[in-house]
Amino acid sequence: MNGIIDAPPAEAAPAPAPEPAAEPEPAPAETIAAWDRAGYTPLHLACENGDAKTALNLLIAGASVNGPRGTPSPLALCIERGDAALATTLIKHGAAIDLGTADVRSSALALASAAAAADGPTEGANIDGGWALLHMLIGTPAAVAAMCYAPSGAAPLDQLMLAAAAHGFHPIVQLLLQRARSPAPAHPDSRSALYDAVAGGHAEAARLLLDAGADANAYAHGQPTGYEAPLAAASHLPTEAAARHLTWLLRAAGADVDGRDRDGRTVRERLERERPEAKALIADLGRALATPKLPPGWLEAKDEKNRTFYWSARTKETRWARPVAASAFA
Repeated sequence: MNGIIDAPPAEAAPAPAPEPAAEPEPAPAETIAAWDRAGYTPLHLACENGDAKTALNLLIAGASVNGPRGTPSPLALCIERGDAALATTLIKHGAAIDLGTADVRSSALALASAAAAADGPTEGANIDGGWALLHMLIGTPAAVAAMCYAPSGAAPLDQLMLAAAAHGFHPIVQLLLQRARSPAPAHPDSRSALYDAVAGGHAEAARLLLDAGADANAYAHGQPTGYEAPLAAASHLPTEAAARHLTWLLRAAGADVDGRDRDGRTVRERLERERPEAKALIADLGRALATPKLPPGWLEAKDEKNRTFYWSARTKETRWARPVAASAFA
């Protein structure tokens, strides 16, 4: 071996121990409470960016959990983003669940409903984002009370069903129905949840209620007049496409096209007199119920009992009732 003896390699010198990290200095109180021209504090910005660590540090350091008056609360920003974890942290630190607003459409549940709708349909326990927030908030009396017409009533979730149907917050309607709430709770004005959903043009909320067994012929105000039935409310929606869509949903659920109002007219006869330009809608009411094509991605199938059901290849959602796209009536 060439007469050379290889020397054993020298042991590597041990690396010096790392110096302990310096403790971060707490932010000055004036920095924690500062806000920009829009009224946003550092906590607002942390919540808007989903920075849970910074948000928690700010809260521990004494940041106001609700922010200055006249600005969206940090909680509202979390809910709009569908950030259930950070929203829960804020609530645990005393965030006002009513969000400081009397507008139902700006309530915590309304914002969570919008986030859930943006996330898409959910099946049962597989929830995240806006759906997780809805589950949490529906179990929070203060959040329910902020949306109810009569929050002091004996059945706040029934009041929540009415408010959600009237405003078209269909994810809330869906979760309440999954919790076995009635699709036809008592209404303080004797209307029905279905009537309010139809009158507001909220097709998805109406579909959910109908699928759960709501009466397509239930009269408003308890009066047996066809003009005050949901079908009449649908026929008088501002746009003909929306009217045709809701009318189809109601007829598919058994709405009576021959029901008559106080003057003895059917919905179709009243339209011919008051809205003659709605020719397609009038024609729909004068013929047998047509079956529109399934929306893209939806398929028809049979279960083990040979019952027809429908499922979406994209979202995996399943329905007994035939889905129909609003675009089919444009």
